Amino acid sequence: MPTHSLVALLIALTAGALAALIALLSRVAFSPDDGGRGVVVTEFQPPKGVGLFLAANVLGTPLRAAGATILDLAERGVVRIVEFHQGASHPVLGIQYLSQGDATEPERSLLDSIFGHRTRAAADADGSAPVSWLTGRRDAVDRTAVELASSAAGEAVALGLRRGLSPAAVSTAALCAALTFVAGAVAVVEAGSSDFWTILVTMLLAMAGGALAVLGLILVLRHRPLTRDGALMREQLLGLRAYLALAEQQRIQQLHDLRTAPREPNSGAVAVLETREPLLSWAMALGLDVEWSRRLEFGRRRDGV
Repeated sequence: MPTHSLVALLIALTAGALAALIALLSRVAFSPDDGGRGVVVTEFQPPKGVGLFLAANVLGTPLRAAGATILDLAERGVVRIVEFHQGASHPVLGIQYLSQGDATEPERSLLDSIFGHRTRAAADADGSAPVSWLTGRRDAVDRTAVELASSAAGEAVALGLRRGLSPAAVSTAALCAALTFVAGAVAVVEAGSSDFWTILVTMLLAMAGGALAVLGLILVLRHRPLTRDGALMREQLLGLRAYLALAEQQRIQQLHDLRTAPREPNSGAVAVLETREPLLSWAMALGLDVEWSRRLEFGRRRDGV
């Protein structure tokens, strides 16, 4: 391998590793989450004035917020959860729109992604109750879920629950990333006159350095450590989760499992699931359930929050 290529390659790998190291140190040493009180006290009610998307952000479970919001809307009578059995196959889960009710603006945007704005507006006008089986709508719901989770992340910073980006960490990681790609490109160009295997190894090592740099930069850009207030709220949410996991375990567990969740009587071929449980949505947001989160989790394919 030519000397210039080797030096450039070493620079690329070092800069990429440095970007990843900066990301690690910013999370562990320089800017970690506040420790709070270090004590979790059992809570019987969710924090006042805290929405599910904000709570999920503080707890670090943003992908559960959209599904938890749907369950909350069902509990409030805005929608209801239905299922349709297709022979012996697994039942198809759907969402039936009832009325706008007291839905907030973010909740209405989520409803629009599920049903379509025109369909929902027509239902409000004529009193129909359309059902969305999410066929062809999941991408739209995914996008809206990510947008709402991103808004909640900004809200957490604005409310002082999380700290903003560290300019020093971002600029240093970005500089390392830029240096990695420039040095990697130089290394590949300088190795152009070498044999095939030397060129291949150089390209692979340059790509490895670039991957480290990109990973480090992404981690730095996504790092929003909890402040003291955020840590105290997180402890409140953990206290509520402890209560739900113990005192309400049997009830919540029955509702979480789609096989044992109660159905409304005489609901016909399309079964209507009873979800009038005030804390069911919070159980999902706090990570206690399995079945509901698997069926009503949105945003995973575009997780950028």
